Amino acid sequence: MSFISIPNDKIKSIYEKILRCRILEESLLKAYRDGYVPGTLHLGIGHEGCVVGVIEALERGDLVIGTHRSHCHALSMGMTPEEIISEVLGKKTGCCGGKAGTLHLSKPSINYLYSSSIVGSGIPIGVGVAYALKYLKRDNIVVVFVGDGAVNTGAFHEGLNLASIYDVPLLVVIENNWYAISVPIRKATRIEKLSLRANSYGIKGVTIDGMDPLEVYVNVKPLVDYVRREKEPVLVECIVYRFLGHHAGDVTQEYRSKEEVELWRKRDPLLLIEEEILKRNIMSREEMEVLKANVRDEMERALDYALKAPYPEVEDMFKNVW
Repeated sequence: MSFISIPNDKIKSIYEKILRCRILEESLLKAYRDGYVPGTLHLGIGHEGCVVGVIEALERGDLVIGTHRSHCHALSMGMTPEEIISEVLGKKTGCCGGKAGTLHLSKPSINYLYSSSIVGSGIPIGVGVAYALKYLKRDNIVVVFVGDGAVNTGAFHEGLNLASIYDVPLLVVIENNWYAISVPIRKATRIEKLSLRANSYGIKGVTIDGMDPLEVYVNVKPLVDYVRREKEPVLVECIVYRFLGHHAGDVTQEYRSKEEVELWRKRDPLLLIEEEILKRNIMSREEMEVLKANVRDEMERALDYALKAPYPEVEDMFKNVW
């Protein structure tokens, strides 16, 4: 697909956001391996093209709900690296005061409602939020990200059915990375495209290449406009691939081959957008290296900030807890 219609400044913005997402998560992985992360860590390295491409297609006031793998979503919506890393480390300076951790990032003030570790649960909640937007006559939409493992849950079916019945402005994005923890998608469903599930609810369903961020943007932007204009739900399947294990401790990954991972790494969303940037002379390689160095410095400062930040006080335990 031709990306001529995408302005150069938009391509550069998408690139910078993907770069920040990648280096943020590499910093979180380092913190995990150094023993600073309580519990485990679910990273989305490889998913950035889908996430950033979708979020860049949104407008001011649109709302987002993420999953257990949503550091990139929160960062792209405007949460600071300090807030994210602090929260993952359980520090008081985190977006939720260190009480939510990596799985439940939340900052409604920037329209990032929350991340949820309950598979598929964001859809029925997103339906409720979208219905509220419609009731209040607000010209905004709700985007709910889910994984491929969510498509066989009751929440997925009930949520999309309600969304279609009530005609709410909801965009559901499936980040299909082929494995629900370790279960291959081919063992979980017989349909070739998960977007075909949309047919059951009488709504639009589209499958796109989620590894190419510009492909995501040019395909999702008109769908976002459609949802906003028609106040109808749409289901989008982004074909992506996580380069690391299901969680940071999933090192052996016996459910997939190294050859498969390396094959997908050749379609790294960061590499694909860099190729387009060089082709269009938007930036030189030298300028890219300077940007990468600046982003690494930013994330190193954020990690240092989080490491030095205090843990929550005991008396804060039940504050802002419902």
